[in-house]
Amino acid sequence: MLGVPFCPAVAAGRDTWRRHVAQSAVVRYAVAVVAVAVMVVLGLWLRPIVLAAGQLLLLAVLVTGWLGGLRPALLAWGLATVAFAYYFTLPLDSVKVDPGQLPRLMIFALVAGFMATTSAARRRAEDALRSARDELETRVGERTRALADSERRYRHIFDSTRVSIWEEDLTRVKQALDDLRARGVHEVGDYLAAHPEFVEHLIARVKIVDVNDASVALFAASTKQELVASLVGIFVPETRVAFRKAMTALAEGRPFFEGESVVQTLRGQRLTVLFTLTFPQPPASLASVLVTVTDITDRKRAEYLTGHVFESSPDAIYIVGRDYRYQRVNAAFERRWRLPAERIVGMRVDELAGTEPFEATYKPHLDRCFAGDEASFVGWFPTPAGRQYLTATYSPLRPDSQRVEAALAITRDLTDHARAADALQQAQAELAHMTRVTTLGEMAASIAHEVNQPLAAIVADANASLNWLASATPDVDSVREALTAIVKDGHRAAEVIQRIRQLATRTAPQKARLDVNDVIRDVVPLVATEVRSHAASLRLDLAPAVPPVAADRVQLQQVLINLVMNGMEAMTSVADRPRELVIRSRPHEDGQVLLAVEDAGVGIDPSSVSRLFTAFFTTKRDGMGMGLSISRSIIEAHGGRLWATSNAQHGATFQLALPALR
Repeated sequence: MLGVPFCPAVAAGRDTWRRHVAQSAVVRYAVAVVAVAVMVVLGLWLRPIVLAAGQLLLLAVLVTGWLGGLRPALLAWGLATVAFAYYFTLPLDSVKVDPGQLPRLMIFALVAGFMATTSAARRRAEDALRSARDELETRVGERTRALADSERRYRHIFDSTRVSIWEEDLTRVKQALDDLRARGVHEVGDYLAAHPEFVEHLIARVKIVDVNDASVALFAASTKQELVASLVGIFVPETRVAFRKAMTALAEGRPFFEGESVVQTLRGQRLTVLFTLTFPQPPASLASVLVTVTDITDRKRAEYLTGHVFESSPDAIYIVGRDYRYQRVNAAFERRWRLPAERIVGMRVDELAGTEPFEATYKPHLDRCFAGDEASFVGWFPTPAGRQYLTATYSPLRPDSQRVEAALAITRDLTDHARAADALQQAQAELAHMTRVTTLGEMAASIAHEVNQPLAAIVADANASLNWLASATPDVDSVREALTAIVKDGHRAAEVIQRIRQLATRTAPQKARLDVNDVIRDVVPLVATEVRSHAASLRLDLAPAVPPVAADRVQLQQVLINLVMNGMEAMTSVADRPRELVIRSRPHEDGQVLLAVEDAGVGIDPSSVSRLFTAFFTTKRDGMGMGLSISRSIIEAHGGRLWATSNAQHGATFQLALPALR
């Protein structure tokens, strides 16, 4: 067997057959029996020729140990020893052993036992080696597949990511830096700053191994080879400064370096980028250093524009932290408070603006903003330049889209606007007063009639009372009734005079809680005579449950009187239908109250609709064109609106809507 040449295919087949044998205990022990039996038969066949043929039983033990293991080998050893003693030891074919043959039998038994254990041990060793080999092959295969998968993932990430990635070999750069330290240079950063030619030397020693497709697109290259050739084509002075700092980090043994810089594309376009270098730590090689480059040009441009708007805005802009301290202010805010930004930043709002305004206004709105809501307010506030009318808006700032870290405040000085608005309001009040006085002049006959009626009744009742008292038997009951009527007519006359005085008196507008139905009822007596003089009728259509409004009673009466007078004048020429004027009140949409004055007159000329509320526009022969314009101004000053529509058949309807009180 030792002379048979090794054949891998034969060896593989033999190993497979042996594994099949080893899988069954019955087969292993059967091999022991069969092997001994075969060798006995063969030995008996050769025994007439040579008695030493019994040594073939050793081969049976050896084969059994090699195929079946230790226990079958021990069985074969026992069977072989018994067979050797019986068939090949004198006397032959007898269980008795010649004492002279005992040494031979013992030597056989010892050799057979040794061969059994040796063969089984060899088998175990071969099995262990085979198992170790298989396990090693499995691990190597798994490792190889894992490395291949890792390489594929790396290449996929490298090639498909949208971030520019450069793979660079910095081995020669590190050698140059180590040589620099060997020459006694310890402050590498200072040395590189003072020796730009050495920086150029380091740039030339950088070897670009590979770049991804994102790099090709970012730097406007046609192929990778254009970028792999050299870094010089994309470097500008700012890039060299950043490269110098990165090499300083490498020399100092830092694991990574990141920073911002400016590069240029191969077409000369400048880009602002954020770059990161990760340096493998010793003993790893610097043959594959990854550099990531992110284009932040648009972000930097947006930051510049935002900063420019912040600093150059005519509005005062500032940022307040959750501790109510100023974090940043712009130039307009400095000018308002007449302090430099360096002094304002870090101060609390109450320290600058005052405790009372802070507690009453600033703090509640800042707290709303810190809770995530946008807050706005307007009012008069003290400043070093005096009281100013300021409007402010607070917007929450969320750096991480979760917790509000600060508030962005934008405030505008509307002092001049507020003073102009006050002056305009005063002028409008003066003009409204003049219009009311003019209206009273136009209604002089009606007013005189309304006053004369109760006065005439008073005189008549007084004369009757005197006659009853002058009789022989005074009629006291009739006198009492007459005196009661006199008191009633006196109050009636006083009420008419009071309404006239309200319309004629020059007072500042005073908004109060009003029931519009009461206002309408107060107007009716003042216009009743005018209605009768125009041969018209006045009908009230008032909703029973109308929400109250906040308005100036006199101004609202003025608007209603103006609309009623216009309606009656519009019906002057009407002869083919009733001259009916209707005043309505209704709850309106969006929490408003609607008042409407509807006439049956000639209607509105479509060509005049757009100019109807324009100052000095009139369709009357002797009109000033101020009534409707002033009426609209009054209603808009109350937060409402006034408009006109044509009726379906005849006439027009003027409607006004005022916000209802909740």
